[in-house]
Amino acid sequence: MAVQTRRTSVAPGKKPASILAQEKLLELFQNGIFKSEETLKESVLATQFGVTRPAMREALNQAVGWGIVEYKPYCGYKIRKFSIYDLLECYEMREALEPVAAYRLAQVRPPEILTMLEEYLVKLEKAVLADNKEQGALYDSKFHLSVIEHCGNKSFARMQNISNLAATFYINSPADKFRHIVQNGTSQFLGESFTDQEYKDLNIKLTIDMHRKMLESLQSGNVKEAENLFREHAHIQVANLRDIIVFQGNTEK
Repeated sequence: MAVQTRRTSVAPGKKPASILAQEKLLELFQNGIFKSEETLKESVLATQFGVTRPAMREALNQAVGWGIVEYKPYCGYKIRKFSIYDLLECYEMREALEPVAAYRLAQVRPPEILTMLEEYLVKLEKAVLADNKEQGALYDSKFHLSVIEHCGNKSFARMQNISNLAATFYINSPADKFRHIVQNGTSQFLGESFTDQEYKDLNIKLTIDMHRKMLESLQSGNVKEAENLFREHAHIQVANLRDIIVFQGNTEK
C-alpha cells in the first residue's frame, strides 16, 4: 500500500495565498494526514504549501475558527483533542443533511460523480474486507462527503466539510472499544446472539450491502429510496453513539 506523504503545493492563481493555504490544509485534514493533538508548524507548512508565513498564519487562524485547531501563546498551533461528543455531532449533522443531499443527487445523477462514488465504494469494500479501519474510515468519509458536496447545495457542503473533520480526528474507534454494547443491540434487534467472529462477518456484510444499496438508489434515480437509505444509515450511527455515551456514563465532553 502506498504511503501518503505530506508534500503538496499551491498552484498559482487568482485566489489569495491564504485562501489557497486554507484549501490545502483542509484537504490534508480530510485525508487523515494529521492526528488529534498533533502540533502544526507554521514555518514547515508555509514552505510545504509555497506561501508566506503570514499567509499560512492566516490559514491556521481560520482553522482555529473552524474549531479544528487551537492556538496557545509561545506553544503555537496544534490539532485539538476530539471526543465522542464531537463524533456524535458529526453524525447528527449527517442525519440531517444526507437524506436531502441524496434526494437531490438522485435527481440529477451526474455520471462523473456516480463513477467517483463507485470507486470510493470499491476501495471501502476492500478496506473493510481487509479489516483496515483507517482506510475504511477514509473512503467511507469520502463517499458520504461527496454525496453532500455534489448535491447542488453549497451551504450543505460548507457545513458538512467542517463537521466531518471530527470523525477524521477521532482516533479511538468506539465501535471497537465498546463493541459489545453495539453487538448486544444487534443481537436483540435480530433476535439472535453472535460470537465475535460472527458479529464481525455480519458487520462487514451490513456495511457493504448498505453502501451498495445507497449507491444503486442514486444510480437508478430512485429519489425516495435514496433519501430513506441515507437517513436510515446515519440514524443507526447516531443511535449507536448515543448508546455508547450512556454506557460510558462519565464521558467528558
